[in-house]
Amino acid sequence: MSDIYAPKSRATDPVTSLLASKSLKPHMYRLHTVCLEKFKLYGPMTDEQLEECPGFDEYAPSTVRKRRCELAEMGLIVAAGNKQNKRGRMMIVWRLP
Repeated sequence: MSDIYAPKSRATDPVTSLLASKSLKPHMYRLHTVCLEKFKLYGPMTDEQLEECPGFDEYAPSTVRKRRCELAEMGLIVAAGNKQNKRGRMMIVWRLP
């Protein structure tokens, strides 16, 4: 996977933010793989459903959502329609190509 998906930080960020960004990099590629495995196991799903999959308890929903977004940018998953979420809003359903 490309370093374009490496954690982002700005030179003006506090040192703590820079260190946090660096500490995430090894986990990002693992999370990409885990997300793909969830799609193989459970089939098409929304971000909300993906975030609720077992094994993502320790991650913020935005972290899981970002990895899914990157997988879509890489063409490893594709949009497959829409579905209403728990709050009644429409969400994209994602699937393996």
